[in-house]
Amino acid sequence: MPPRTIIEMLKALKPVLKNRKKAGAILEKYWADKIAIIWTEASAHRAANECQTALTRNEARRILRQVLDSYDPQDGVAWSTVTTAIKESGLGRNLAKNELRRFIEKDIITIQKVPSRPERT
Repeated sequence: MPPRTIIEMLKALKPVLKNRKKAGAILEKYWADKIAIIWTEASAHRAANECQTALTRNEARRILRQVLDSYDPQDGVAWSTVTTAIKESGLGRNLAKNELRRFIEKDIITIQKVPSRPERT
């Protein structure tokens, strides 16, 4: 496991850890004979933008869960696995022309916001 990922795990566990150094050593030992490929919500958003789609954070997580649920270790997970899941899901909305241009020219990812609920009166 890359050291950066172990540091991220330790940050996530910080509120419940008493000894961060010891926990880090345990994680390093645990991951010494294993590998894990990590797909993040940001990966799902980037893949969606490549498909000219904007997903909400929850939709991106649903895509990742779908990819995990259909995971076959013989086939693995490729970028095309994620983009196919996005296309087949029907989730998200089409990127506007300016959003697509920002993504292509400046590598700015568009994340669809969930519309806020109107206030009750």
